[in-house]
Amino acid sequence: MRITAADHHPGSHRLPYLLNDSYDHGGNRFVIGDDAYARYEEAVDDEIRKGGFPAQEFHAQPGDVLIWHANLLHGGKKMSSPDASRKSMVIHCFAEDVLCYHELTQRAALMEDH
Repeated sequence: MRITAADHHPGSHRLPYLLNDSYDHGGNRFVIGDDAYARYEEAVDDEIRKGGFPAQEFHAQPGDVLIWHANLLHGGKKMSSPDASRKSMVIHCFAEDVLCYHELTQRAALMEDH
């Protein structure tokens, strides 16, 4: 039984990271535009087309774990069965004393001392 599917584009992880200064995000040097995420998605689509990275589906089965490169271009697909569901957990790891900058939200993530 197929639980869920996600498109990914093998080989796209070798592309340079698509950062704010890589495309027209509708803003300026200091802030991104109001429609920056839509523009980001357009830029990603352009990179996929230019690079010739065909979409492949990953069909998760119960108990499957998928780990991928942070720069692998990917996206979820509409669920084909309303009775099916998935649970996902996303973990971003970075070293102590390193500022993790979230490019799209323009916010830094800081680790708290424990």
